[in-house]
Amino acid sequence: MANPDITKIPAPRTPFLDKESGDITPAWYRFLYNLFTTTGSGTGAGISTANGGTGQTSYTDGQLLIGNSTDNSLNKNTLGTGTGISVTNGHGTIQINNTGVTSAVAGSGIAVSGGTGAVTITNNGVISIIAGTGITKSGTTNVTVNNDGVLTFSGGTTGLTPNTPTKGAIVLAGTLAVANGGTGATDAATARTNLGLGSGLSVTINTAKLTSLGANGSMTFTNGILTAQTQAT
Repeated sequence: MANPDITKIPAPRTPFLDKESGDITPAWYRFLYNLFTTTGSGTGAGISTANGGTGQTSYTDGQLLIGNSTDNSLNKNTLGTGTGISVTNGHGTIQINNTGVTSAVAGSGIAVSGGTGAVTITNNGVISIIAGTGITKSGTTNVTVNNDGVLTFSGGTTGLTPNTPTKGAIVLAGTLAVANGGTGATDAATARTNLGLGSGLSVTINTAKLTSLGANGSMTFTNGILTAQTQAT
């Protein structure tokens, strides 16, 4: 490489040609020779980075000069693509495109602040689960809800059974047993038999009633009358 001290442009007063020989003067010769050396001595190598150049003589579309601290050079490279990102290189242009999520759209119970940019997603639906009577939950996220209350329903010894065993408006079905105050039957004849009355026994019970009030606060009642009638079988 030429000596840096001889790269200075000669002063305007320094003649370019020697008046006596007609040759180029030494000062201008050294300056021009140094430019020749700096630009690659005619090899087309380009001006190196050490001399303020790029060290490059050709490019392809989309190439950029990237600094390399290992040898203080400028390397040519193109932008790489990533997940959801594409790069299109043109003549002197670079276009970066988003090929992944292009907008945020609100769904049921969800709101978004916008379609692009710094998007804030807000839950407008269920924001928490609170356990009620007979219910437990596993936590605040990935929640498992458990029924710790009534799991099944049974009529027990009553003879009654739930029409819907575990949910909804439960309707009782079946026949109420005698031991629980019922007749244990679905018709009159069977009911009389179950109660030990037989097929011909009827019972009438009249309760006592107040019929009149007398002098000095006296009261007259008609006592309750129990009558029974038995028919031959």
